[in-house]
Amino acid sequence: MMNRHKILLGLDRATWGYSIKKICEELNNNNLDGLEIQPEHPELFEKFPKIKKNILDLIQSYNFKISIHAPIKDINISSYNPWIREKSIEILLSTIDFASEFDKIEYCLFHGGQNSFRSNSKFELKQRKVALKRTIDVFKMLIKKCEDIGITMGIENMTHSDFRMTSKIGYLQQIFSDPDLQNLKFIFDYEHGINYSARYSLRILRNFKDRLIAVHIGNDFEKFKDIIPNSNLFIIIEPHHFYDDDKVFENVVKVKNNLKKLFNR
Repeated sequence: MMNRHKILLGLDRATWGYSIKKICEELNNNNLDGLEIQPEHPELFEKFPKIKKNILDLIQSYNFKISIHAPIKDINISSYNPWIREKSIEILLSTIDFASEFDKIEYCLFHGGQNSFRSNSKFELKQRKVALKRTIDVFKMLIKKCEDIGITMGIENMTHSDFRMTSKIGYLQQIFSDPDLQNLKFIFDYEHGINYSARYSLRILRNFKDRLIAVHIGNDFEKFKDIIPNSNLFIIIEPHHFYDDDKVFENVVKVKNNLKKLFNR
């Protein structure tokens, strides 16, 4: 039933002006179920992939559900530039080390790579296929490491474009059809799909909902809630959708309360 879904705060750029202590207090005071940690938060990125013991102890002192969203800034696992590609892979592999610092992680989430060429040239079209293969190859590396330490791995649909390798249905179909990625899970972001159209975004959900473990939302959950599976999901409220860093927690609480009404909780 719907009321089994867990509501988490996504630790994204809209929260980077707040301390981890403040964020945890707000979550606890407002009865959210947990936190999706993006380690690019300044307090966490300072020691990444390690985490200061006092911060780790603080987070784990609360009874939170925890997921990890890998770093995304200036990272491209499909880059034409081998030095950028190799460093990006290193960072994403290190994200699993970061996740392993916690006692229990629900899942670890990664973005795909991007084609470095975005013009409609013959070379760009050829490199598009290469970029997708690179993304798939890296996902295989990541899921093996995740499985070796018992962490579920997921990927997210990105803003629709030809050059983002997890954004289009065709790209996602090739990724999920790879036999080495049969345990790969899916995190759905409605807003990313509607960069093309609302209809297309819902098609993404319908195509891959058998892999679905979580959704990223702003104020948009009602637009697709009726077609998500009737199973346990993590609903991640991402505050960057609200475009008002001064009212992050106020807006998150409004969305949480609307979700509670939908779930009759």
